[in-house]
Amino acid sequence: MNTSSEHTGDKADFPRARARATATAALSVLVLLAGCTSGGASPSPGAPTTSGRTSGRATLEAEQDLVVDGHHFKAQCTGHGPSVLLVIGYGGTMDDWGDVPTRLGATARTCMYDRLGVGRSDSPPAIQTFEDIAADLDGVITALRLPRPVVLVGHSLGGPIAVTWAAHHHTDARALVLLDPSPPGFETAIPSLMPPPDPGDPELASVLAANRRFNDPATNRESLDPRSWTTYDRIDRLDVPLWDVVGDQRPQLPAAVDADKFAAAWTVGQRRLASLASGSHVVTATGADDVVWRSHPDLVVSTVTDALTP
Repeated sequence: MNTSSEHTGDKADFPRARARATATAALSVLVLLAGCTSGGASPSPGAPTTSGRTSGRATLEAEQDLVVDGHHFKAQCTGHGPSVLLVIGYGGTMDDWGDVPTRLGATARTCMYDRLGVGRSDSPPAIQTFEDIAADLDGVITALRLPRPVVLVGHSLGGPIAVTWAAHHHTDARALVLLDPSPPGFETAIPSLMPPPDPGDPELASVLAANRRFNDPATNRESLDPRSWTTYDRIDRLDVPLWDVVGDQRPQLPAAVDADKFAAAWTVGQRRLASLASGSHVVTATGADDVVWRSHPDLVVSTVTDALTP
């Protein structure tokens, strides 16, 4: 049965990533979220600047170098208890999670890693699919010796990666907690949401160009094959509990884009995602944008804690 809840409260006043100004104008949700988690992001207020122990937080351990299928992945862990793995959005790195890992580490063995093509991990192959990236994720779990089952926390592009992994590893997945995930059907709907190019609209031209770069493995930072979205859209069932945490703050879009149609397609996609699991929970973070853990860290931590509860 699907359930929903709402979290209210004042939105934190934190500095934005340098790329946020242009990311909020992007049409593609992947372009939007890439800007929010790219290098140079500032931590939320109160995020620790060192790995030292603070009240209610675990100590962040030294970075590990993992070898999975001949590729080097950088990873870090903290805490003890049931297993949690954080899967960041497109182009994001471990550093972007702020104090979420150490807060979760107070009650769970919490790990994070940089995927191929971002952060301090190796460069990606010429082309990758969600299946390839999910296989890497499984190899990271093994290399970290994380006891299974695992709760995956996936943000943005991390959502399809986590869903793809869970679709093939039901017994290894304790639950999925997805933070403004890229939902099924949305990316393939993008062409129908785009107005035609207009040489007199530089803002729209910038968005269309960014979307083209994202959909080209040669210019996508993670070499993602755009055909991966069709495969993702075909996943029709998940035998794991799912929490879908979404912010309700609309992005700023070029005037030429129909914001209502954009929002409606996004909402339909989130409902479709929630319908994949019989035990799903849709959680609305009121006043939050797509980087929900920065403005609502307590909500994210409590939701993951719920997912860990038998």
